[in-house]
Amino acid sequence: CQCTKGYFGNRCEFSRCTIPCANNTKCIGNNKCKCPRGLSGNHCEEGVRLQRQACGKRCGKHGTCQDNKCLCHKGFYGKRCNAREKRRRY
Repeated sequence: CQCTKGYFGNRCEFSRCTIPCANNTKCIGNNKCKCPRGLSGNHCEEGVRLQRQACGKRCGKHGTCQDNKCLCHKGFYGKRCNAREKRRRY
């Protein structure tokens, strides 16, 4: 079987990527990478901005999204940073 440029194997089932795919993603064609949700770019190298958008407004006004999780501002907690810590009286 004659393989198209960039492919090899008995049934041309393997592809070559001269530039490796980033973030443990898979080469699916001649220098083409299959990017999962949250990653983009020719080699799945871009992702932080998209991951922030993935949890976007879920973190509300009292948190920021990092690595697809809400990091709550001081004084707040919860999955969506919508619970306020009680102030202790001394």
